[in-house]
Amino acid sequence: MRADKRFSHGFQILGSYAWSSNIGTPGTGLVNPTTGGTTGPGLNLDNWHQTPAPLITDYTHVVNVSAVAKLPWRFDLGLNFSYSNAPPFSPIVGGIDFNGDGTTGDLLPGTTAGAFNRGLGRTDLVRLVDQFNQTYALTLDPRGRTVPRIALPASYSFDHGFQALDLRLSRTFVFRERWRLSLIGEVFNLNNAANLSGYSSDLTSPAFGQPTARFTQLFGSGGPRAFQLAMRMSF
Repeated sequence: MRADKRFSHGFQILGSYAWSSNIGTPGTGLVNPTTGGTTGPGLNLDNWHQTPAPLITDYTHVVNVSAVAKLPWRFDLGLNFSYSNAPPFSPIVGGIDFNGDGTTGDLLPGTTAGAFNRGLGRTDLVRLVDQFNQTYALTLDPRGRTVPRIALPASYSFDHGFQALDLRLSRTFVFRERWRLSLIGEVFNLNNAANLSGYSSDLTSPAFGQPTARFTQLFGSGGPRAFQLAMRMSF
Protein backbone atom coordinates (compact mmCIF):
# COMPACT_ATOMS: atom_id res chain seq x y z
CA MET A 1 0.00 0.00 0.00
CA ARG A 2 1.35 3.42 -0.92
CA ALA A 3 0.16 6.99 -0.52
CA ASP A 4 1.77 10.30 -1.43
CA LYS A 5 0.71 13.91 -1.16
CA ARG A 6 2.08 17.21 -2.41
CA PHE A 7 1.30 20.21 -0.26
CA SER A 8 1.73 23.90 -0.90
CA HIS A 9 5.00 25.67 -0.16
CA GLY A 10 7.14 22.85 -1.57
CA PHE A 11 6.35 20.04 0.88
CA GLN A 12 5.83 16.45 -0.25
CA ILE A 13 5.40 13.22 1.71
CA LEU A 14 5.25 9.58 0.64
CA GLY A 15 4.40 6.58 2.80
CA SER A 16 4.31 2.88 2.03
CA TYR A 17 3.35 -0.22 3.98
CA ALA A 18 3.82 -3.88 3.09
CA TRP A 19 2.39 -6.92 4.83
CA SER A 20 4.12 -10.16 3.96
CA SER A 21 4.25 -13.80 4.98
CA ASN A 22 7.16 -16.07 4.13
CA ILE A 23 6.31 -19.64 5.12
CA GLY A 24 8.32 -22.71 4.15
CA THR A 25 10.38 -25.65 5.31
CA PRO A 26 12.60 -24.37 8.16
CA GLY A 27 15.68 -25.97 6.61
CA THR A 28 15.40 -23.58 3.66
CA GLY A 29 15.67 -20.43 5.70
CA LEU A 30 16.67 -21.15 9.29
CA VAL A 31 20.23 -21.91 10.37
CA ASN A 32 20.78 -24.28 13.28
CA PRO A 33 22.41 -22.07 15.97
CA THR A 34 24.04 -25.10 17.61
CA THR A 35 25.68 -26.73 14.59
CA GLY A 36 25.83 -23.77 12.22
CA GLY A 37 24.36 -26.02 9.54
CA THR A 38 21.64 -25.15 7.09
CA THR A 39 18.93 -27.25 8.70
CA GLY A 40 16.54 -25.27 10.85
CA PRO A 41 16.22 -25.67 14.63
CA GLY A 42 13.96 -28.60 15.39
CA LEU A 43 13.79 -29.75 11.78
CA ASN A 44 13.00 -33.45 11.70
CA LEU A 45 15.36 -34.96 9.13
CA ASP A 46 13.09 -38.00 8.94
CA ASN A 47 10.24 -35.77 7.73
CA TRP A 48 11.44 -32.48 6.23
CA HIS A 49 7.94 -31.21 5.47
CA GLN A 50 6.47 -32.10 8.86
CA THR A 51 5.90 -28.52 10.00
CA PRO A 52 6.00 -25.56 7.56
CA ALA A 53 6.94 -22.45 9.54
CA PRO A 54 7.83 -18.74 9.21
CA LEU A 55 11.34 -18.35 7.84
CA ILE A 56 13.92 -15.90 9.16
CA THR A 57 13.14 -13.67 6.15
CA ASP A 58 9.52 -13.37 7.29
CA TYR A 59 9.18 -9.65 8.07
CA THR A 60 5.43 -9.24 8.52
CA HIS A 61 5.26 -5.44 8.68
CA VAL A 62 7.48 -3.15 6.60
CA VAL A 63 6.97 0.63 6.74
CA ASN A 64 8.73 3.43 4.89
CA VAL A 65 8.05 7.16 5.12
CA SER A 66 9.91 9.80 3.14
CA ALA A 67 9.44 13.53 2.80
CA VAL A 68 11.05 16.54 1.16
CA ALA A 69 10.56 20.22 1.94
CA LYS A 70 11.82 23.40 0.33
CA LEU A 71 12.89 25.81 3.05
CA PRO A 72 13.67 29.55 2.87
CA TRP A 73 17.01 30.72 1.50
CA ARG A 74 17.20 27.77 -0.93
CA PHE A 75 17.59 25.13 1.74
CA ASP A 76 16.13 21.69 0.99
CA LEU A 77 15.33 19.15 3.72
CA GLY A 78 14.72 15.47 3.11
CA LEU A 79 14.04 12.57 5.46
CA ASN A 80 13.51 8.85 5.22
CA PHE A 81 12.22 6.56 7.97
CA SER A 82 12.31 2.76 7.63
CA TYR A 83 10.88 0.12 9.95
CA SER A 84 10.38 -3.63 9.94
CA ASN A 85 9.21 -5.81 12.82
CA ALA A 86 11.28 -8.52 14.49
CA PRO A 87 11.73 -11.81 12.61
CA PRO A 88 10.41 -15.11 14.00
CA PHE A 89 12.35 -16.72 16.84
CA SER A 90 12.82 -20.41 17.75
CA PRO A 91 14.11 -21.38 21.23
CA ILE A 92 16.07 -24.64 21.16
CA VAL A 93 17.60 -27.02 23.69
CA GLY A 94 21.24 -27.29 22.71
CA GLY A 95 22.93 -30.69 22.57
CA ILE A 96 19.69 -32.68 22.82
CA ASP A 97 18.01 -34.84 20.16
CA PHE A 98 14.33 -35.17 21.10
CA ASN A 99 13.05 -36.60 17.81
CA GLY A 100 15.81 -39.17 17.36
CA ASP A 101 16.82 -38.05 13.87
CA GLY A 102 20.52 -37.94 14.76
CA THR A 103 20.87 -34.15 15.04
CA THR A 104 20.92 -32.03 18.20
CA GLY A 105 19.63 -28.58 19.02
CA ASP A 106 15.95 -29.45 18.80
CA LEU A 107 13.08 -27.08 19.49
CA LEU A 108 11.79 -26.58 23.01
CA PRO A 109 8.99 -29.17 23.36
CA GLY A 110 5.57 -27.61 22.89
CA THR A 111 6.77 -25.11 20.30
CA THR A 112 7.14 -25.03 16.53
CA ALA A 113 9.79 -23.31 14.43
CA GLY A 114 9.34 -19.54 14.28
CA ALA A 115 6.45 -19.51 16.77
CA PHE A 116 7.85 -16.69 18.94
CA ASN A 117 7.22 -13.18 17.62
CA ARG A 118 4.48 -14.87 15.61
CA GLY A 119 1.93 -15.51 18.33
CA LEU A 120 3.99 -16.70 21.30
CA GLY A 121 5.72 -14.38 23.76
CA ARG A 122 7.58 -14.23 27.08
CA THR A 123 4.67 -15.54 29.16
CA ASP A 124 4.41 -18.57 26.89
CA LEU A 125 8.14 -19.25 27.19
CA VAL A 126 8.06 -19.14 30.99
CA ARG A 127 5.12 -21.55 30.99
CA LEU A 128 6.76 -23.95 28.53
CA VAL A 129 10.09 -23.90 30.38
CA ASP A 130 8.28 -24.76 33.64
CA GLN A 131 6.55 -27.66 31.88
CA PHE A 132 9.87 -28.75 30.39
CA ASN A 133 11.64 -28.82 33.75
CA GLN A 134 8.81 -30.91 35.23
CA THR A 135 8.53 -33.34 32.30
CA TYR A 136 11.87 -33.63 30.48
CA ALA A 137 14.65 -32.37 32.77
CA LEU A 138 17.11 -35.05 33.98
CA THR A 139 15.61 -37.72 31.69
CA LEU A 140 17.53 -39.26 28.75
CA ASP A 141 17.07 -38.36 25.09
CA PRO A 142 17.08 -41.11 22.37
CA ARG A 143 20.89 -40.87 22.20
CA GLY A 144 21.31 -41.44 25.94
CA ARG A 145 22.19 -37.87 26.82
CA THR A 146 20.86 -36.34 30.03
CA VAL A 147 18.38 -33.54 29.35
CA PRO A 148 19.41 -30.47 31.40
CA ARG A 149 17.19 -28.24 33.46
CA ILE A 150 16.57 -24.82 31.95
CA ALA A 151 16.98 -21.56 33.85
CA LEU A 152 15.95 -18.43 31.97
CA PRO A 153 18.24 -15.41 32.35
CA ALA A 154 16.90 -12.30 34.08
CA SER A 155 16.94 -10.36 30.81
CA TYR A 156 16.47 -11.70 27.28
CA SER A 157 14.80 -10.84 23.99
CA PHE A 158 13.33 -12.66 20.99
CA ASP A 159 15.33 -10.73 18.41
CA HIS A 160 14.76 -7.10 17.49
CA GLY A 161 13.00 -5.04 14.84
CA PHE A 162 14.79 -2.67 12.47
CA GLN A 163 14.42 1.10 12.27
CA ALA A 164 16.38 3.97 10.83
CA LEU A 165 15.75 7.71 10.46
CA ASP A 166 17.94 9.50 7.91
CA LEU A 167 18.04 13.26 7.25
CA ARG A 168 19.55 15.34 4.48
CA LEU A 169 19.94 19.14 4.38
CA SER A 170 21.28 20.93 1.32
CA ARG A 171 21.80 24.53 0.16
CA THR A 172 22.13 25.53 -3.46
CA PHE A 173 24.07 28.57 -4.69
CA VAL A 174 23.54 29.85 -8.24
CA PHE A 175 26.29 31.59 -10.22
CA ARG A 176 25.74 33.21 -13.63
CA GLU A 177 22.48 31.29 -14.08
CA ARG A 178 24.20 28.13 -15.39
CA TRP A 179 26.49 27.28 -12.50
CA ARG A 180 25.04 25.65 -9.39
CA LEU A 181 26.91 24.67 -6.25
CA SER A 182 25.14 22.45 -3.69
CA LEU A 183 26.45 21.91 -0.17
CA ILE A 184 25.00 18.78 1.42
CA GLY A 185 24.92 17.46 4.97
CA GLU A 186 23.50 14.03 5.82
CA VAL A 187 22.98 12.02 8.99
CA PHE A 188 22.16 8.31 8.95
CA ASN A 189 20.27 6.65 11.82
CA LEU A 190 19.69 9.97 13.57
CA ASN A 191 18.35 8.42 16.78
CA ASN A 192 21.20 5.87 16.77
CA ALA A 193 18.84 2.87 17.03
CA ALA A 194 20.89 -0.17 18.01
CA ASN A 195 19.27 -2.54 15.44
CA LEU A 196 20.69 -5.52 17.31
CA SER A 197 20.62 -8.99 15.78
CA GLY A 198 22.10 -12.47 16.10
CA TYR A 199 20.17 -13.33 19.26
CA SER A 200 21.15 -16.69 20.74
CA SER A 201 18.25 -19.17 20.75
CA ASP A 202 19.93 -21.90 22.86
CA LEU A 203 18.07 -22.19 26.17
CA THR A 204 20.97 -24.11 27.73
CA SER A 205 23.36 -21.21 27.17
CA PRO A 206 23.72 -18.24 29.56
CA ALA A 207 23.74 -16.10 26.40
CA PHE A 208 20.16 -17.05 25.53
CA GLY A 209 18.24 -14.09 24.15
CA GLN A 210 21.35 -11.89 24.02
CA PRO A 211 22.42 -10.10 20.81
CA THR A 212 25.74 -10.91 19.18
CA ALA A 213 25.78 -8.38 16.32
CA ARG A 214 24.12 -5.36 14.71
CA PHE A 215 21.91 -5.50 11.66
CA THR A 216 24.81 -3.86 9.82
CA GLN A 217 28.07 -2.19 10.78
CA LEU A 218 28.45 -0.56 7.38
CA PHE A 219 28.33 3.19 6.86
CA GLY A 220 24.80 4.22 5.92
CA SER A 221 21.17 3.68 6.82
CA GLY A 222 20.64 1.22 9.68
CA GLY A 223 24.25 1.22 10.88
CA PRO A 224 25.66 3.22 13.79
CA ARG A 225 24.82 6.92 13.58
CA ALA A 226 27.02 8.57 10.98
CA PHE A 227 27.42 11.97 9.34
CA GLN A 228 28.41 12.81 5.78
CA LEU A 229 29.28 16.09 4.06
CA ALA A 230 29.28 16.51 0.29
CA MET A 231 29.53 19.14 -2.44
CA ARG A 232 28.09 19.00 -5.95
CA MET A 233 28.77 21.32 -8.86
CA SER A 234 26.46 21.40 -11.89
CA PHE A 235 26.61 23.49 -15.06
